[in-house]
Amino acid sequence: MPAPSWRRAWRSHVWLVYLCLGLIAILVYGQFPTTGGPRAVRLVIYLCLSASAAGAVFLGLRRQELADRRPWLLIGISQVMYAIGDGAFYIFHYVLDITEYPALPDVLYLGHYPLFVVGLVLLTRRRTQERDIAGLLDGSMFLLAAVLLSWLYLIAPQVRADHDLFVGVTSVAYPAMDLALLGVAIRLVLGHGSRPPAFFLLAGNLLANLTADTIYVVQQTNGTFEVGNYLDAIWLTGNLALGAAGLHPTMVDLTRPASPRAQARSGRRLVALSSAGLVAPTVLAVQVIRGDLRDLLVAVAVSAIMMILIIVRMAGLEADQRRLAITDGLTGLRTRRYLETEMRLAAGRVRRTGSGMGLILVDVDHFKSVNDRFGHPAGDQVLTEVARRLLVVTRPGDVVARYGGEEFALLTLNVRGDALADIAERLRRGVGREPVRIVLPAPRVPDPPARTGESGAAGSAEPTRARGQARSGAGVRGDTGEESLLIAVTVSVGAAALPDHADDTFALVAAADRALYAAKAAGRDRVAVGSARPGHDVGGHDVGGHDVGGHDVGGHDVGGHDVGGHDVGERVGSSRQPPAPDAVSAVVSRRTRW
Repeated sequence: MPAPSWRRAWRSHVWLVYLCLGLIAILVYGQFPTTGGPRAVRLVIYLCLSASAAGAVFLGLRRQELADRRPWLLIGISQVMYAIGDGAFYIFHYVLDITEYPALPDVLYLGHYPLFVVGLVLLTRRRTQERDIAGLLDGSMFLLAAVLLSWLYLIAPQVRADHDLFVGVTSVAYPAMDLALLGVAIRLVLGHGSRPPAFFLLAGNLLANLTADTIYVVQQTNGTFEVGNYLDAIWLTGNLALGAAGLHPTMVDLTRPASPRAQARSGRRLVALSSAGLVAPTVLAVQVIRGDLRDLLVAVAVSAIMMILIIVRMAGLEADQRRLAITDGLTGLRTRRYLETEMRLAAGRVRRTGSGMGLILVDVDHFKSVNDRFGHPAGDQVLTEVARRLLVVTRPGDVVARYGGEEFALLTLNVRGDALADIAERLRRGVGREPVRIVLPAPRVPDPPARTGESGAAGSAEPTRARGQARSGAGVRGDTGEESLLIAVTVSVGAAALPDHADDTFALVAAADRALYAAKAAGRDRVAVGSARPGHDVGGHDVGGHDVGGHDVGGHDVGGHDVGGHDVGERVGSSRQPPAPDAVSAVVSRRTRW
């Protein structure tokens, strides 16, 4: 039985109620003095707020159905240890009057850090499952700047101070643990994934704790720290932010894997990276001006490492830009520009070695009807699947590219004659071996009209109902309202080889395009191979001087000459009138289907 509406509303806003009540409690906490009888009320408020954050996290774990509970479980346990440390600290100071440093509370405080850090690492890995080298490098630069500042102003003074061993180790352990927490926090912020309200609440907890911890170490170093000062308000606010994150309904979104995407490089991020890169040389200059050269080597080392990271980062950006420039954004295949560059390089090798190369053009039959009937998103799904199938059946070293629109191209090396026709046929069969499944969003797409055109076309064939059901436009609707359809997809293929069918790359493209056009004019779902140039043996059968994949064509020319009174040899890209199907069907082979 579903929960009443008032209960659902309460659950969705309980985090806000918790946060508001907690802030009011912090204001009340500040009104009580740190000495005298009323400090007991102050102590109770502090401990209740600290423990409430752990309780809120565990309550959120109970209410939410998380795919991976480990990150929040570790964070909750760390907060329990932190709350116990708070209790021990105030009991030691106010009840037992023990002010020794370090003591049991410091062990509990330091012990909560590893649990929190591991929880954040698991959360970050859950959200960002793909490799993010750019984010890792950016985070390393921010962390290096923080390490340098922490060493100069927090850690080094403690190391050089005349402390007892345990005092020195504890004083160094606090900033060291904060640096570890800062490192994973930076990785979480710079990583992929959604950023719901729970994300910002968790980030607020990290910011408050790191800020208060840093000020605490500075005050301990200067001897100005007093129990119950304004740092308590910062720590308590951080605890409230953590509890609110655990109670927020979007807590579950933080553990969901992020979809792969290209991370945006905002202007703020570039400014922050530039500032981080300037920290080391600025500190180095300040140290030299002050005449304090004790940490000169540390500043120089950090500057050198920072410079290396910047160089690696720039090299990565250059590689990303080049990859994006040669990769089609939809299909992941190479772009036409990349294909044309590779063709020119391969043609040079062919002329030097006397080998051969082939160009195969693949066009999805009746693709426009797919877009018209099912929408462009469905057409994109078809193109993506066709690209995947082409990659499956191609040889290593072949270049598969999206040539334009619904047209693909394959550049294959060291092939001539019948071998080229066999490769082209393998591509045609690989694409058309089974229907393509497309997913249509709700609402349901109306049943398509009955076919009036020719059969065997990708868009004109009736969609096949998934899971073996009757052929219908209704398809199968999922729980989310999406509809799954199976569409028969076929391709027409035209191929030509260098030097058999052309003497340069421009003529090669024209020959392959004429063959493709002849295959489409003959009924589609066919393979056509360009005609051989005089004096070139392409390794096929004798077909009156023209080879179209090993079949007798009765002397018809599909290589750019007159076919039954119709010219199919105009230049690529020009306006061409289709030849009569009965005049071309005899010159194009349709291989037997699998």
